[in-house]
Amino acid sequence: MDFDRDIMHLLIPMLSLSNDNLGTEAVPPRPLSFDRVNEGKAPVSDALPLTLPFELIGQILESLPRSSLACLALVCRDCRQIARSRQFASITLDYSDHSVALVEKLLAEATIRVGSYGGSKNISQSLGVCIRRITVATHPVWVAARHNIALKDKFLALSERTRARRLANASKHFFDVYLPKIQLLLGSKIVLPHLESLDWRDKIALPRSFFERLPSTSIQHLRLFRVKVSEAFEINLPRPSKGWPLRTLYMEVVSGFDGDKPNTSLMCASILRLCAPTLESLTWRTFLIEDEHHSFATYTMESTPQFPRLRSLKLQTVLFSDYSMLDALLEGDLRELEVDLGHDSLYSEFFEQRGTMPALTTLVWDGKIKADQSLSFLQANTQLSKLSFQWEAPGVFLETRLLPLLTKSFRHLTSLSLKWEGDSIPGSALEAISSLEILQQLHLSAGHQHGWRYSWFIDHALMRSRLKKLTSLRRMAFTRDIYDNEVEWSAPDRYYEDRFHNDLDLDADEDEWETWHCESMLSEARKYTMEMPDLEWVHFGQLHMRVSRKDESHGGGAHAFALSKERDQWWTYLREMFGWKAI
Repeated sequence: MDFDRDIMHLLIPMLSLSNDNLGTEAVPPRPLSFDRVNEGKAPVSDALPLTLPFELIGQILESLPRSSLACLALVCRDCRQIARSRQFASITLDYSDHSVALVEKLLAEATIRVGSYGGSKNISQSLGVCIRRITVATHPVWVAARHNIALKDKFLALSERTRARRLANASKHFFDVYLPKIQLLLGSKIVLPHLESLDWRDKIALPRSFFERLPSTSIQHLRLFRVKVSEAFEINLPRPSKGWPLRTLYMEVVSGFDGDKPNTSLMCASILRLCAPTLESLTWRTFLIEDEHHSFATYTMESTPQFPRLRSLKLQTVLFSDYSMLDALLEGDLRELEVDLGHDSLYSEFFEQRGTMPALTTLVWDGKIKADQSLSFLQANTQLSKLSFQWEAPGVFLETRLLPLLTKSFRHLTSLSLKWEGDSIPGSALEAISSLEILQQLHLSAGHQHGWRYSWFIDHALMRSRLKKLTSLRRMAFTRDIYDNEVEWSAPDRYYEDRFHNDLDLDADEDEWETWHCESMLSEARKYTMEMPDLEWVHFGQLHMRVSRKDESHGGGAHAFALSKERDQWWTYLREMFGWKAI
């Protein structure tokens, strides 16, 4: 079996142990102005919207409910194109009937344009010119429905021959018909002249030809999520091109499913070399190949590229063969950095000696912390305004080394995120945090950080008594917190699992518990607002709560309300708030 063409990989959904939905939706790109989506041609209709300046048309269009766009499209051909500019500014190709039809529509436009030598005179109005972002995210439901295959007992009970035939037909159609069509469209500037962003989420092995087409596109923002490659190769620019003007890059490329598992260094090196002059934000994740000591070999590059515009950098599990690439990535005016400073001996030695980075304002330490962890890099960069530790750290490290350093030397810190390894946060540590007077947002956690088990029985009274001294605090979040359900038959750490409390009737259902829990958290939130008058929102008990304040001189006061009826971890949202948002 060719594992790199195994469609079964597309039947496996992304699994999540808990809700993490709120605040994670991608913000759609703004629609292009009418003159651009109409390709410079004057409107032929005298409908009222078209008598307005194009800038005003755009503002009105963005304020319309999305449900009204279909009605707008029925007014006239020009209004249809105005509606399309928002409807199709961002599209998702998920292998549904709608997606397949959309691909065919764009290919038909390509045929017409090729016949017109790339012009638009033979095409009345184009859909492709409206598209600014494409997300490729094949959904398992559509794969199963289209090819009558599934990871379910009914399909698995079929004869091996029948299953093999269906899977072979499905793989052939997807990899030999559907995928090449998408590849053809992405490489065509005459069909997608305004395509700026590509978000590729299908965790499949892509052919070399796919990567070789990318530099000739107009894409400025590229996200490759766990994309697999089956061979080692280098990407080069097409002859007439002067460069690849990427501005943001999320690169998570791994070796194929089977075979020799080629090193991805050559391909990654060539991508970075081509886009280095214009790159502003880089997120780079990779995996260590068996029997090798690094995942990126610097010797695959003739010379180390320079990144003059790089401002944001995330490195995760990228093991370098020497310092040269780290030097190049951190050489310029980097402002935001997410990295495990102690990932291995090379990282430890590099950051031990790196010294001050004057432009750096945000540091996210993404790695396990040892009690004797070096703080040289932090000591050299006390100008930071944001500091976040993504992993839980030993209490002795936080309380005797980190917090004394922060309270003594960090005068510009406005955002802090810390997690304790132990099951509690001592009052002395909260007292130290409360001396960071200009903090505007704070995230604290303790105990088990993964899975269903929770172990931090938070003491809100203690929190309020210490943190009320932070008079500049606007946003406050506590995660992995848990509460006593006050029933003997339920384990204390199963508060969110059992969903029962002694205050409720024995026959209370889960909805009643959710309502009771929400009211309990809102009650705690109101207590915080009374002692911390500048709080704008709080997060604890897996609920996100906003604070509304009325004029107290007219009998008003603070009111806390939940932003969602359902509990949600807000993991991604909080990570971005206390770090930064990449593509």
